[in-house]
Amino acid sequence: MYANAPPKFFSLLTVSLLLSGFCPGATASGEDVGNQPGVKGTSTLSLEVSQGDPLKLKDKQALGEPVAAHLKNHRFDELESIADQVRKNDVHYADGRMKLEFLYNGLEAGRKASDEEYKAHLDDIRLWIKEKPNSATAAAALVSNLNGWAWKARGSGYAHSVSSAQFGEFTKRLKEANQALEEGRKLSKQCPHLYVGGQTVGLGQSWAKAKYDAFVSEGIKKFPTYYEIYFRKAYFLQPRWYGEDNEWVQYASRTADSSGGAAGGATGDKLFARIVWAVDNYNFYNNIFSEFSELKWSKVKSGFEALKKEYPDNLSVASEFCKLAWCAKDEKTAKSLMTYLGKRCDISVWKKKARFLEARLALLGLPAMPSAAMPSAAMPSAAMPSAAMPSAAMPSGAMPSQQK
Repeated sequence: MYANAPPKFFSLLTVSLLLSGFCPGATASGEDVGNQPGVKGTSTLSLEVSQGDPLKLKDKQALGEPVAAHLKNHRFDELESIADQVRKNDVHYADGRMKLEFLYNGLEAGRKASDEEYKAHLDDIRLWIKEKPNSATAAAALVSNLNGWAWKARGSGYAHSVSSAQFGEFTKRLKEANQALEEGRKLSKQCPHLYVGGQTVGLGQSWAKAKYDAFVSEGIKKFPTYYEIYFRKAYFLQPRWYGEDNEWVQYASRTADSSGGAAGGATGDKLFARIVWAVDNYNFYNNIFSEFSELKWSKVKSGFEALKKEYPDNLSVASEFCKLAWCAKDEKTAKSLMTYLGKRCDISVWKKKARFLEARLALLGLPAMPSAAMPSAAMPSAAMPSAAMPSAAMPSGAMPSQQK
């Protein structure tokens, strides 16, 4: 099924977060949320609203624009220096992602780029490769941008609305991305983000599972703490793509429980929690626990407790932990976390303020938990995302959405 599974339809996923992914946007303090549908008594409730992890927002802004300017002006030495510095900084954000992803966001042509702008952008990267033929960064950037260009050709409509010409151009450009990937793998050194770009190629070309797994294993062996590789495999294993029911959960459990390397013990617990966090932020599911019977709250909870200990003041950790506890119907944990959050809200976790407010009122002001983990007023039944190419949460490589 993996090699030849034809989609019933495609739609491209917009994730304004991460990593996540997606990623952080502007922060508003003391925002009056007004009356929310299905949430009574909120007209005077003011929230301190954050669009993600403030540290990630700061780093994204500090890195993205300068990198884009260096590429446009062919300052390749500066790009190489910045990339080397960023790669040496192997510190993870709370959600498991790394600053390196923002480097590649800055090297993207962008969702709104025209074909002519894409071609000029690709020419800039190819000139970089010509002048720096051993550049691991340029090689990864080329794969990433060819992926984006391919998905642009295909468009965001359902399969029946995509012309044969569009599919033909999509296939052609993905082939170019795959060729660039193979050239990058021949270099003496690779950037870990080359493997993220390769995973997007595999997703679009419907690689056989054995081929995809071997490629991912190659990347993880070289870069065991570049967790975006794990997150992308979990994406590949979603039922709407090439996975069976609970297959991504089984993969996450095996990875976290493995001994040595990047996993095992508290590190493994945190990795498991981060994979669940990444999947939850794809925004495919109303309640991730009701969708996957093998996803056990006790294991997720252990991972988030370890993350909370490591990042005690991180709003995003507390927010995601609270949301998942609410979905899992762990009222005691959810109430404790909601009390800690107070009027603070990371909207990138809850997606809509109404969802946060519904949970907050139920936990802190109403007598009982709702029968469904996320109430219908707060979580619409149709939660299928749509639209364009990835943003900072899903950096540098299209993360389209497919339904089998």
